[in-house]
Amino acid sequence: MKYMSMLFMSLLFTLHLCAKSAQKANSNVSDVVTYDSVSQQTNADSTVLIAYEKISTVGYKYFESLHTNKRKPLHFVPRKVFNDSFYLLDRAYYAKTLWKTHSYTLKIYKSGTKYHNRIGDENVAPVDYLVLVTIDRSQHIIDYLVCFYTVRMLYEMDERFFHIDNKGYITLTNFYYDEIEMQYKGKKRYKISPNGKFVLTQ
Repeated sequence: MKYMSMLFMSLLFTLHLCAKSAQKANSNVSDVVTYDSVSQQTNADSTVLIAYEKISTVGYKYFESLHTNKRKPLHFVPRKVFNDSFYLLDRAYYAKTLWKTHSYTLKIYKSGTKYHNRIGDENVAPVDYLVLVTIDRSQHIIDYLVCFYTVRMLYEMDERFFHIDNKGYITLTNFYYDEIEMQYKGKKRYKISPNGKFVLTQ
């Protein structure tokens, strides 16, 4: 167990360095990532780890590149995804407008850092996240989708990354790892309907 704990912490440190080095480059949500390189049938350690490294590097780079406007908070915390008090979620703030149509505007909000001082606490799990929000012409929220998150538990990590292709499809890919193994938890694909709703297509 002691050896596995050291291995796990080494992995975290390596991923942290990858994320930090990635921050130096510019990024956007259309960065090319081979999401289809992972499947339920190829949950082998090497395949999953390679895919994770590619996807997470782009994901962290994009997350860190976003700057928030604290004067424009999201007026709710997305507890639908994290509905237990074990998860610590700060409110999210406006970061960027991705596109506009005649019926809605797509914006992205980034979580604050209120609970970063609780990272490493075995009794709680601080969460970093991004949420996509569609807004109508009257500035009312139509729908939202948590597209990225990092749940930091003491010896575990639960993560989601996203990719938007040039046709507007949003792919969410989930991973989980602990002291023993890295797991691919599957992916979901969404499309925004003409009236601004996130529709699950796969």
